[in-house]
Amino acid sequence: MSAGSFELSKYQTNSQTIHPIKIQPETAELVIDGVTNSPPALDYGPGAQWVRVSGGTRQLGIHPRKIGIRFTGAVPDGYAEGQTYYIPVLTEAAFNDYTITTGLTGTYLGESVVVVGNSPERKR
Repeated sequence: MSAGSFELSKYQTNSQTIHPIKIQPETAELVIDGVTNSPPALDYGPGAQWVRVSGGTRQLGIHPRKIGIRFTGAVPDGYAEGQTYYIPVLTEAAFNDYTITTGLTGTYLGESVVVVGNSPERKR
């Protein structure tokens, strides 16, 4: 389901702290309504917690905010037509831009997508 392996990136929590996160390269290339899902410019400090992209929300730690997207045009290899994919959004500002209006469009892996849902950040 990925175009590449996982890489280390950065995630900004709603409280503006920066934490390490492992993402697939295409995650940071998601563009919705002209806004790219770029990682924050600041670095995380010592003692920063890892952000858990997958796993249940009952697990301890930071669970990132995500948006649900569906492909509206061609579907890349390894992805299913009609399936919703939840992608972590690396900054609060981008998440706010992405979720102002339902049905925003953009690109993921170079293909057309539409935003169909979202999930807030959770900390346990």
